[in-house]
Amino acid sequence: MSPTVADKVALLKTDYRKHQATQKAIRALVKANVVTPWPEALKHQLGLEVEGLHMIDEQALSQLNDTSFLALRKAQALAIGYALNLSIAQCHLLSRLARLNPGDVVTPENLDSFFDGDDDLSFNFDD
Repeated sequence: MSPTVADKVALLKTDYRKHQATQKAIRALVKANVVTPWPEALKHQLGLEVEGLHMIDEQALSQLNDTSFLALRKAQALAIGYALNLSIAQCHLLSRLARLNPGDVVTPENLDSFFDGDDDLSFNFDD
C-alpha cells in the first residue's frame, strides 16, 4: 500500500471510530427520552422550513434519575446534547446559507452553449 493510501486508510479508521462514538452517544440520548423535535413555534420564529431538526429537552434532562444521567455521561452524550442546544442560537445562519445557495440549479441541456464556444477547454475521459 502506498504511503498516500495508507494515510487515507488511517484517516478513515479514525473517522469511523469517532462516528461510532457519536452514534453511541445519540442512541443514549434517545434511550433516555431527552431528544425532542423542534417546536413549530421555534421553527417559525427562526424562519426555517427544515424538517427533522431535533433538540434536547432540558426539562426532561434535569428530571433524569442518577442512573440514567450517569449512563449519558458514560456514553459521552452530555457534551453532544449541550452543544446541540447551544447551536440553536446559530440557526439564523441556515437561513442565510439557504438564501446564498438556493438549491436546485438548472443544468443546460447543451453544455456546449454553456461554455460559449470556448475552444481552449476540452475533456478527454478515455485516458
